[in-house]
Amino acid sequence: MATLFSTHSSSQNILITFTIIFLTSSLLPSSSGITETDQRRPFKKIYAFTATPSPTPATPGPSPAPTALSTFPTHLTAPPSFTTPPTATPMADSSSTSWLSHCLCRSCRRTVTEKPTELTGLTSRLLCKEAFDDALFWVGEIGVNDYAYTLGSTVSGDTIRKLAINSFTEFLQGLLKKGAKYVVVEALPTTGCLPLAMTLAPSDDRDDIGCVKSVNNQSNAHNLVLQSKVSDLRQQFPQAIIVYADYWNAYRTVMQSPEKYGFKESFKACCGTGEPYNFEVFNTCGNPSVTACSNPAQYINWDGVHLTEAMYKVVADMFIDGNLCNPPFKTLLERKLRQP
Repeated sequence: MATLFSTHSSSQNILITFTIIFLTSSLLPSSSGITETDQRRPFKKIYAFTATPSPTPATPGPSPAPTALSTFPTHLTAPPSFTTPPTATPMADSSSTSWLSHCLCRSCRRTVTEKPTELTGLTSRLLCKEAFDDALFWVGEIGVNDYAYTLGSTVSGDTIRKLAINSFTEFLQGLLKKGAKYVVVEALPTTGCLPLAMTLAPSDDRDDIGCVKSVNNQSNAHNLVLQSKVSDLRQQFPQAIIVYADYWNAYRTVMQSPEKYGFKESFKACCGTGEPYNFEVFNTCGNPSVTACSNPAQYINWDGVHLTEAMYKVVADMFIDGNLCNPPFKTLLERKLRQP
C-alpha cells in the first residue's frame, strides 16, 4: 500500500519497513456502527509491514513517495514513524519474525525499566503479550517487486507466484504464532496500470481499462491464491480476525471512473520525464533533471512505481469506510471493542 514490495524470492536485497502508528483519538470511522458511549481507542498501536529494495548507489531510484498509511483518517492515526532492521532481511525468513519479537519486546523492556518498582522477566513477557493483544498488524502487498523485477525475463509467473505466496504465508504464520489477533492482509493492486508496466509492455497488451493485460492477469492470479491462503490461516488461527483488503478492485474501481475521485491523469506519472507516460526507466523521479507536476492531487501515479498521496487516501478510505475489505474493517473494530 505504501510502496511496491518484495519478498524472499527476489534477487534484490530487501529491507523490512516497520511502521508504528500511535492512535491519538477515540473516534471511529462513521461506518463502524459503534455508539457514542462506546467510543474509545480501538488499538494502542498499528504495526505496518512493507518491504522495499535496498538502495543501489549506481542506479538512481525513485524519490521517496507518499505512504498510504500516512493518509489514514486522522481520527484513527497520527503521523507514522519508521524503523527498519539493521541488515537486509528476506521478508519471510525466520529472522523477520524474530526481529519483530525483538523489536516489540525491547520496547516492552524499556517500559519495564521506566517503572519505579522492580518487575520480573515474567512481567516483561506479559507486557509484550499485551502489545500483541492490543495492536493491529497491517501487512502490505508483499510480492509486487518480485513480479516487476522479472518483466521480460525467462522466469515464469508461476514460479514467482509460488515463491512469493509461500514466503508471504510463512511470514503471516510467524506473526500469528507470536500472538497477533488483528491482521489486515493487502492484495496486489492492478500493477499493469503503473507507468513502469505501461512503458515496458507492448502497446497491444491492454485490457478493458487500458492497462497491461498480462501484468494485471498475473496480479489477479496471485490474489486468488492469496485469498485461499488467508482462508486457510483463518482455520488455523480461529482466535485471530484476518481481513483481506482488496487492493486490486480498489485500484480498478478508480481506473474505471477516475474523474469521480478527482483525478484528471490516470496513466502519466506526476514526477518523471519522457513520453507517453512521463516515465523513463533509467531517468526516474529523484534525478536532478526530473521535475514533479504542480498538481499531484490530480494524478494517480507519483513516480511511475508509487501512487500519489491523493490516490492512497482514496484507497485507504475504501478499505476503512468502504466495502473492499473481507470481512469489513468495521467488523474487526467492533470485535476489538467488545474485548474486555
